[in-house]
Amino acid sequence: MTLRVLIGTLIWALGGVGVAADDPAAQIAGILTDSRLGEASGAAYSRLSDDIVWVVNDSGNPAEILAMSPSGALQAQIQVSGAKNQDWEDLASYDHGAGPFLAIADIGDNEGKRAQVSVYLVKEPPADGSVSAIPVHKQLVFTYPDGAHDVEALSIDPHRPRAYLVSKRTTPPALYSIDLRVPGPQIARLLTPLPRMPKATAAERKIDARYARYRHQPTAMDFSCDGRELWILTYSSVQRFIRHPGESWSRAMTRRNPLTLALPVPLVPQAEALAFNRQCSEVLVLSEKTPGPIVRYELKARDGDSD
Repeated sequence: MTLRVLIGTLIWALGGVGVAADDPAAQIAGILTDSRLGEASGAAYSRLSDDIVWVVNDSGNPAEILAMSPSGALQAQIQVSGAKNQDWEDLASYDHGAGPFLAIADIGDNEGKRAQVSVYLVKEPPADGSVSAIPVHKQLVFTYPDGAHDVEALSIDPHRPRAYLVSKRTTPPALYSIDLRVPGPQIARLLTPLPRMPKATAAERKIDARYARYRHQPTAMDFSCDGRELWILTYSSVQRFIRHPGESWSRAMTRRNPLTLALPVPLVPQAEALAFNRQCSEVLVLSEKTPGPIVRYELKARDGDSD
C-alpha cells in the first residue's frame, strides 16, 4: 500500500468510526513511516517537552530509546548502556519529585518461559542530539507469584512509587504490581483477575476464529495525570477504567465495566503503544507496523479534575 493510498483510506475509515456524543473521536496525528520506528511496542510522552514522544522497539532491536515528534518524525536515538532488549514491550514516564524518569518494560514472554523479567529505570535525557547514550539508573528484577506470564502492558502510578502490569495471554487478564523502591529481586503482587475486560464474542469467533483469540488481549496501558483513569489498549479497542476517590484499582476494575473506545481496525493492524501527553489533553496510539497511522484521541476537561 502506498503512502497516498494509506492516507486516503485512513481519512475515509476514521470518518466512519462511530462514537458516543461524549467520547473522544479518533483522529490522525501523523503517519509512522520511518523503519527505525517499525516495531514500536511502547510509547511515553516526554516530561521535558510537549513535542517529544519516547518509543521503544520490540525484541531483536537495539537496547535504545527513540524520540519522535507526535506526528512520527524521528528526532533522536539514544543507547541504554547496561540494558538488554530481550523483549521490550512497554514504556512509561513519571516524575515522583526527583526529576523525570522513563521505565522500560522488558516483560514480554511469548512462550511463558522466562525465569525473571525486568523494568529498567533511566533518567529522561534531552532529545536534542546532545546525548547518544544513557546509563541504567536502576534495574527492577521480578517474578510473578503464579508462574511466568507474557505481559505487554505497564504503567507507573503518577503519585506513588508503584508500577502496575496487566497479563496478556491469560483468561481473564490479571492485574499485578511491583514496588519501585525494592533494591533487589521481588515477587510481583497479584492484585486481582480482570473479568470485566472484553472477551471474544460468538459473532467475532464466527467471523475470524483465529483473530478472535487475540483481538482483546492487552498490549499497553497508561494512567491519566490525576491517577483516576487507567487506559488499557487491546488490538481492537481502548478500555477506560475509572477509579473513584479513595478506591483501590482492584476494586475499581472489578466493580464496574470499563468505557470502550473502538480503534479504527484494520487500519491500526497491531496496536501496541499508548501514551497520555503530559497535560492529559490527548492520547496517542501507535501500531507496530509501518507505514501506519498515529491515532490521537483529544480529551475534554472533566468537572472536578482536581481531586
